[in-house]
Amino acid sequence: MLFYSFYTKRYGNNGTAPLISAYVIVSPSMVPRVNVNDAVVAVRPSEKSLKENNIITFTSNDVRYPGITVTHRILNIVDGEYQTKGDNNTTPDDSLVPFESIIGKVILVIPWLGFVRAFLTRPIGWILVVAIPCAFLIIFDIIKLSISLKDTNNVKDYKFKDVEILDFDDDSSDNNSNNDNSKDGDDEIEEL
Repeated sequence: MLFYSFYTKRYGNNGTAPLISAYVIVSPSMVPRVNVNDAVVAVRPSEKSLKENNIITFTSNDVRYPGITVTHRILNIVDGEYQTKGDNNTTPDDSLVPFESIIGKVILVIPWLGFVRAFLTRPIGWILVVAIPCAFLIIFDIIKLSISLKDTNNVKDYKFKDVEILDFDDDSSDNNSNNDNSKDGDDEIEEL
């Protein structure tokens, strides 16, 4: 969703709805199926996949609410357009919804997610949930880095006494002489 957001800000969406979109419900028109502050996840549908009783999210072309995003149920399909109604409303919506205005078919309702969104959009929520944990991680990494740098500065060169350094030659004559010294019946041992 972040990729889609950045992409559409830069290039526009060419009039197509996003593949997956999510919205927080702000009106009680779909109660009890979808409550205020529930989040809905909608997937861009094909025209053939839409049927009566599907819940869809669309851009309203009603003269009273032009351009707002609405989530309602499909009542009927009339000449390729969709008559919609909120479950909690007494009458169907005034205008039919053309397929081009449909953003998505609702596939998931997440209860109360709008409360989390509302909390995160307030300064105190953003500070508690985003800023403080990020600051903690940065401080923790700085402490870890300083300890690591301190440890590398404390490394000392240790001098070993009475240590003989062996020099291994890759001479084939030495290997042949080692093989000649092996006894019958004993396993040969290769020296590195």
